[in-house]
Amino acid sequence: MPAMLEIHKLLDEQDKKNRYQQWKLAIPSIKNLEKTNFLFTEVDKCCERFLAPAILKLQRDEINQSFYYAARLVDQQDITATNDDSYEEDCAESPQATIDQLIEVSGCDNIKEIWGIEVGNSSKIKHYVVLLKNNAHICSCLLAIRKGIICRHYFQVMRIYSMHACAEI
Repeated sequence: MPAMLEIHKLLDEQDKKNRYQQWKLAIPSIKNLEKTNFLFTEVDKCCERFLAPAILKLQRDEINQSFYYAARLVDQQDITATNDDSYEEDCAESPQATIDQLIEVSGCDNIKEIWGIEVGNSSKIKHYVVLLKNNAHICSCLLAIRKGIICRHYFQVMRIYSMHACAEI
């Protein structure tokens, strides 16, 4: 009997890894671009001055990937408790925080806005970006914490901010 349990455990792990790989492949992506898109040229110039080439490439990839996402403002009162089943990316390769954890870490009084991030061809929120009153941010993908670079989700939010700022001028 213990051997059967071990086999089931291994099969479940393999299935989880396969689902994660399929999820990653379903996300549109741009790779191997030398420069970032035209909207973040000043950010790119600043990154060129301070980042090593390998990290610069990762940062540029994140900026370019931001165009495949959509961001929408989320009312904090509309957020309900999440369960861990809603996050398919629950894998050691891609840890992710829930919105409840982001709110708890940030503190409700410190939150300026919460943005829901969707993959461009889906209406299901995959990530959250919490903008804080001190102009900091935290994203549920935790890329800034894990790799020290700004994630594509935050750049999507900044892109929306830029469009609103231009519209008001």
